[in-house]
Amino acid sequence: MLAPLTSRAMPIRPYMDVPFPIQTHPGTVNESQHMEYDKRALILDIQRKEVEDYMDKVIKQATNTSNFLTSRDYEKFGLLPGQQIAYAGGFGLSSVTHHGIYIGNGIVAEVASQSCLRKCLLNAYNFNTLCFGLSTMADFAKRATEKNSPVYLFQHKGYEDSNPDLIRQRLNRVKQIVSAEGNQWRQWILTHNCESAANYVSYGTMETRQGQVNVFTIAIAIAMNKGLGGLARGYYDRKTGQVFPIKNKNCMRGTCMDRNLTEEGCVCETEPQWSARYGKYCYVDGKICKGTRKHGKKSWGVVKGKKKLCLRKGDKKKYLNC
Repeated sequence: MLAPLTSRAMPIRPYMDVPFPIQTHPGTVNESQHMEYDKRALILDIQRKEVEDYMDKVIKQATNTSNFLTSRDYEKFGLLPGQQIAYAGGFGLSSVTHHGIYIGNGIVAEVASQSCLRKCLLNAYNFNTLCFGLSTMADFAKRATEKNSPVYLFQHKGYEDSNPDLIRQRLNRVKQIVSAEGNQWRQWILTHNCESAANYVSYGTMETRQGQVNVFTIAIAIAMNKGLGGLARGYYDRKTGQVFPIKNKNCMRGTCMDRNLTEEGCVCETEPQWSARYGKYCYVDGKICKGTRKHGKKSWGVVKGKKKLCLRKGDKKKYLNC
């Protein structure tokens, strides 16, 4: 059963920008889509650790605060840590809202945040993996303005947002989401989305009103699978940044790109490195590449060239000609 709530548009105000609290800022969405899987996973892990450390500081600060309504932060931003905010215009539809959680210090926690690319960090074989991270309140409000929407404050009935114990519970739930499965979410519009994450923080249940009652979200889910995947399905030219169509239908979920190969024909799992004895080399998956050299538990080979390859649909380790 969905928790009843009320929402109201907040007064339009210029939210002061604040220094971004973490350092990791990966490149463009296009770059992340065509980044090697291991490198993308490493960035997600780094971001997760940075956001976790920042949340520890936020939780400690909340522990030492007895009255949030008299805090300087509330005076500046008019919001309490743990409050759920949103704006209309998600996916270009006025009936769909994008949700976040204000955590204090001018920072918002949300799906597809500034800290993990505005759009998404795509998994090479699943185009619905989104990242839960941090954005500034100024950036959140700017996006609302661009969508011709006010910032809405969602208040769930039966919950007193200024209760210090509730605020601390909500901030701890933010950290729980950040920590879940290495900060990789299987995003599905009907069950796991920005609103379900915000609702979980607000009252402890992962559910979404718009995903259950708004039929438009089904069309959005289909568009998300086809639209986001469609960009990555082509051949990505690193030099020009262009994406060209490919003919191999088995590559429908794997980015086609120039991949480094070893002299044994194995696909490099890491970026090439240089050795004075062997020249250019890289590490490979020893389970699928036979006859490679060993260094401890790692397998490696000498890099001999490149080939246009993609990942087989649903399999991150099986490469195909594309």
